[in-house]
Amino acid sequence: MMEPLSSNLFHLISLFHMHITPLTADLLIQHQDSYLATLTTLSPPGEHTPESLVTCLDRMNAQGTMVFVAIDEQSWIIGTCSVLIEYKFNRWWSCVAHLEDLAVHPNAQGKWVGSWLIKTVLTYAEEQWCYKIILDADKDPAHVSYYEKFGFESCGAYMKITL
Repeated sequence: MMEPLSSNLFHLISLFHMHITPLTADLLIQHQDSYLATLTTLSPPGEHTPESLVTCLDRMNAQGTMVFVAIDEQSWIIGTCSVLIEYKFNRWWSCVAHLEDLAVHPNAQGKWVGSWLIKTVLTYAEEQWCYKIILDADKDPAHVSYYEKFGFESCGAYMKITL
């Protein structure tokens, strides 16, 4: 009998000397320095206390956001991404996954961390019965081609209002 996809995926990840797990309050407090250093690759995260980090994580979890982290052999957080599951009235109560905030610590870039985080999100979204995964990527051709390797395709127009 074949193991579930997620079991196979996590076995493969262990071969790369890291593991990927959902972020918990305990992990966040224990590894807040490496987590914030990883987020800095996206934008400066600002000043945080352990309490403010846990409050933010609790709010994210309450709205249906799962935060995954990649942890190396030295127990440092070297990558992270978030996935928000949005339930829909249409498509027979199915849902859409929003991939957000993919970040890899500068010392771990080029070592497949981002790839394994994306593969984890793809597996998680399938397990949640999502019919699609969307993300916002800038128009940098390198970023677009990176996501295309995983099956993402450019479609539509990205629009926003900055508040």
